[in-house]
Amino acid sequence: MEWKALIKDFKKEYGFDLEKDLKNVNMTSYEFVKILKDLSFDINSNPIKGNKVTSIPPISVYKMRYKDENRHIGTSNAYRLLCMMDENSAIPFHLYHKTSGRKPKLDLTEKE
Repeated sequence: MEWKALIKDFKKEYGFDLEKDLKNVNMTSYEFVKILKDLSFDINSNPIKGNKVTSIPPISVYKMRYKDENRHIGTSNAYRLLCMMDENSAIPFHLYHKTSGRKPKLDLTEKE
């Protein structure tokens, strides 16, 4: 499945809207590309730098932490990116900021 279609499915089925997430955290496309590059590095690390949220083999969902360089906030209080991964790919589908942006949140809700 093409990644754009998968992102739309996440929005329709689970309410995750990556485009809206980017607006809520006030992130530019440049900043998002940097996080995607960091994500690429992190998923190629051994072990993967992130917390496994759930897994239904062969797919796992990881929560990755990234710093907010514009606000000078380290990884412990900045961006959280949820990614669905298998052996060959990683697809980001939800982004939030722990302490800043339009809708900061400390963690995922039970529903999420």
